Amino acid sequence: MHYAYPDDPVMNYLKHCIDDGAISYTSNKPRTFAQESWILSAIYIQDWKGPTDLNEHRKYAAEKAGEPLGYFSDFRGQMVSRSSWEPEALQLNYVARVIKGGHDSPVKGYFVINGLGRQWFEFRSRDNHHSRVNSCVTVDGDGQDITVARSLSYSGAAKTKGALFDVLSSEPTGGYRHIDNKWPTLNYTRLTPDPRPWFDMPKQYLVHWYTGDRPYAPLMDDYDQFDPINYKGKKEFAYAYRSTAFARGKRPYIFIAEDFKKENKMREYIWHAAFPKDFKTNLGAHELNGDTAILTDPKNPTQHMFVKMIGYQGEGEFVIEHVVPTGRSGKEPNTTKMPYSLKFKNQTDTAKFRVLLYAFKNGDPLPEVSGTDDNYTISIGDQKDLLKIDKPVGKGSRLTFERQQ
Repeated sequence: MHYAYPDDPVMNYLKHCIDDGAISYTSNKPRTFAQESWILSAIYIQDWKGPTDLNEHRKYAAEKAGEPLGYFSDFRGQMVSRSSWEPEALQLNYVARVIKGGHDSPVKGYFVINGLGRQWFEFRSRDNHHSRVNSCVTVDGDGQDITVARSLSYSGAAKTKGALFDVLSSEPTGGYRHIDNKWPTLNYTRLTPDPRPWFDMPKQYLVHWYTGDRPYAPLMDDYDQFDPINYKGKKEFAYAYRSTAFARGKRPYIFIAEDFKKENKMREYIWHAAFPKDFKTNLGAHELNGDTAILTDPKNPTQHMFVKMIGYQGEGEFVIEHVVPTGRSGKEPNTTKMPYSLKFKNQTDTAKFRVLLYAFKNGDPLPEVSGTDDNYTISIGDQKDLLKIDKPVGKGSRLTFERQQ
């Protein structure tokens, strides 16, 4: 591809990412039957065009190619947003995940956040088989099963050039009802139906994605009894919606709105945000005050992440805890190897989480939020946004932003 399109800015950038010299490349990467495959290194000579610095090259390639600051994958149900192409840009990766994609982990609707040159909330891989390990919501400790989420709406820079706000709404209700991913077709969870005919075929008639020698789903499963409105599962759960927004500008920030309800009973709804490993080294430096958390970068104490929970019902507060205890019964749990998370613990019969996340340095203005009943004004310095959250029945929260000049 590189030699077919030698002047393509994105190809040149990718070549720069891959190529760190023939010796290290061949010694660490390609091997065939335990022997060095030198022929694969022959094409990897340093002939890409662009700035020497990789970050500068990325910015150059994006500008030359006209790459937007927002990306949306309808196939995956994923939104990637950034405030700029600078290394310290605020970045959001939100994955509703509308396709199973080869693994059975309950990680639908998680987010990863970078800013000021570091990662603040991470994804702990598909090998953790409980949604409380990642940036999801649990109810009395219970989370999702393997069921994928549904994309409900998207607006942003991936479709509108220069958009100030990216918003993706999704519905993971099926995962909390534990319906075992029994969506009737591959198109059922997508925002825009795929025109290929097999996306609308009943899943039990499709070839298995991995083995290829058997149906995608057992023929005896009750896919023909699927309820397209309620999609009943093993567990009762009224609804679960998560909408994620990215706001650009002089003071970029992220806003996450979710509505969860299991039934008309008081329960503990916990909002989880997954810490990177090095946050365990300075647990005492993070400030928690009820519905506000200010996290501090352990490698640079002048950098912080402001997390504010607004509009919630019932009693709630932020805590920092390890995810699950380890150790044998009767002994003190060993938590030295366990990951830590920021959690908002909320006692309520209906959870309304509205979370503002903002990366800042010492001396930067902090966000001020005013308003009630899902009509808010978000002010950061001289930047002011009006936010309205509507909740159409069966469609989750709809976030509408307006930037005040």
